[in-house]
Amino acid sequence: MPQSNRECKICGEPYYYCQSCQKLESFESWRLYGHDINCYKIFMILRDDFLKNTSREETISLLNNCDLSNLENFNDNIKTQIKDILSTKKTNIINKKNKNKIVNSINT
Repeated sequence: MPQSNRECKICGEPYYYCQSCQKLESFESWRLYGHDINCYKIFMILRDDFLKNTSREETISLLNNCDLSNLENFNDNIKTQIKDILSTKKTNIINKKNKNKIVNSINT
């Protein structure tokens, strides 16, 4: 097997990327960013979130459909970004509950 010449942008996993394959019609462009399709999906989801192409709720839903079991081994900036996104949901739920409590206490 050829020696690794790239590092996954998400998890840092080294992998081999064939430079000459870029010219083939069946070239898999996702291999530029990740060592597997899951890491590429995460890359695209985070990119779309950063560019505001998706709502935060959509981003959370998409991330929940990815394999994040190796999250603690992801690159630090990626890990931080994912944790921040996923904590948004928890914060919103807590804020909504607190808002409802305040509204209910005012109405009683």
